[in-house]
Amino acid sequence: MGFIASNAQPYQPALVTGLPELDGEGESSQTPRAPIALVYGPRKSGTTLMLNLLDGAPDLAVHPEELKLSKLFGTFWRVDNASATFADIAHHNYDFAGENAAAYKDALQGADFDSLREAIERDLQVFSELVHKSPRPTKLFVVKEVGGTSRHIVTLFRHLFVDGKVVSVMRRPEMVVRAIVMDRRRKGIRISAKGLVVETVDAMLNLRDQVALAAGSGICSLKYEELVSDVERNMRRLASFLGVLYSEVMTRPTVLGRDAVVRTSSRDTNKVFRSDRSWYQDLTPREIFFVFGTAIAFRAYSKLRGRPIPRYEKIPSSSFSP
Repeated sequence: MGFIASNAQPYQPALVTGLPELDGEGESSQTPRAPIALVYGPRKSGTTLMLNLLDGAPDLAVHPEELKLSKLFGTFWRVDNASATFADIAHHNYDFAGENAAAYKDALQGADFDSLREAIERDLQVFSELVHKSPRPTKLFVVKEVGGTSRHIVTLFRHLFVDGKVVSVMRRPEMVVRAIVMDRRRKGIRISAKGLVVETVDAMLNLRDQVALAAGSGICSLKYEELVSDVERNMRRLASFLGVLYSEVMTRPTVLGRDAVVRTSSRDTNKVFRSDRSWYQDLTPREIFFVFGTAIAFRAYSKLRGRPIPRYEKIPSSSFSP
């Protein structure tokens, strides 16, 4: 399987008004926002690689920081002050803004918003004017969200941006857990037995949700393994889904247009690579026991409850509709 995709009508956002003067010419940027696309996937599923592959596309403005919608889902429906909520959870690492970091931070933290959507659009506008600075008009903004519950994240995003498109990156649950274990090990952290069980169940639940969400409009689902096996083919399809021109630069990771090593990569290389390791390789017998045992037990339990977990290798292929 490569893609599962369906298209929606282009998102037509409202005007963003009441913004400060950022261009130094005495004119505020009260212009319609470009459409917004979300790259989403569980932790260690390949979302950072996907974001970095999209980064260099000439028609896209790709924000390098996460939206943190997973922290917002539980409070969104009872938010009274969108400005305070956004300021509280949108903790950017402003290093990517370089010499404009202070101005970027001030532009976000010193504003009032009527809604979370307006706050996010403001963030993207400031990013576009102070950091991205493309000579071409931005056709599409791209943002990323990692972790949380798939159906919650996509539901909230589509509530905020009704026709916003979603790129859902899937990966085999056992490989997701392996990547998490290896990442923690490099940091000197040993995951407990309970932690291994939780990570395995979460990865399986997110896969089930992602497969279910793939039937919705404006959502494209792509397997990580398929992506790294044929980058050009899949990025051409993705460009078509997003409605932007394909460019060769989309076959290599970049950050703000500059070649880069993917921040979460297990290798110090700026090349896209496919690991030949199986999910159980490099894990200890204890880790294999809890991951494998949990996967078997939870699949059986989910089947009895009438909500079976799809086997990753048996997820059916679907033709890509441009």
